[in-house]
Amino acid sequence: MRVADVLAVAFGVSVLTEVAYFIYIKVTAKKKRHLSKKAAAFGNQVIFFPDRGVACPKATHDDSDTCGNPQCCFLHGRTSLRTLVHTLTSAERTLDVCVYMITCDTLGDAIIGTHQRGRAVRVITEAEGSDTPGSQIGRLREAGIPVRVNNHSSFLMHHKFALVDRELLISGSFNWTRQAITGVIGGRGSDPENECAGGSVRRLIAYVALMARSLDY
Repeated sequence: MRVADVLAVAFGVSVLTEVAYFIYIKVTAKKKRHLSKKAAAFGNQVIFFPDRGVACPKATHDDSDTCGNPQCCFLHGRTSLRTLVHTLTSAERTLDVCVYMITCDTLGDAIIGTHQRGRAVRVITEAEGSDTPGSQIGRLREAGIPVRVNNHSSFLMHHKFALVDRELLISGSFNWTRQAITGVIGGRGSDPENECAGGSVRRLIAYVALMARSLDY
């Protein structure tokens, strides 16, 4: 090959590389702006469990301070459960859930409702947790939601996180159970739990990759 041809090829590769890099920078910058917008709306939150009582299911579902029933004896106003449900159901495209167990029917309703609104929902859970009384896994599958159960290892899958649109990470020590929400387990108080929500790009990338690996075992 002549020197002129080599130089021409090198120049072409250089131009294509620059164009690809420019497109990458543009897409990344646009994505970061979108992430910031999502994080500004729902991110940088810390919520603590247990709640001070049992939240009204209707008010929680409607994200409202009232259910319209003056005789309702459940909690209204802002509760930790209501904040978590509102954040999960804010999904506009995707909702990925990876938790040890789900026995809270209100959270099960939130996941199913998100799926019924046309969002792509995926769930990963532990086999041991899926057999727990009150497990929502059967309901999720009946609703058509793909659920992957970790039963290939002698080790427990003890993750507790969710990704909303892959732009907002929810994670913490909180077990997705009614007992953890209300603070009562077998007549005694439960341990304090927390959930954090944020839009850090580095953390999102790490958790999106973790979700992909967990689905691909």
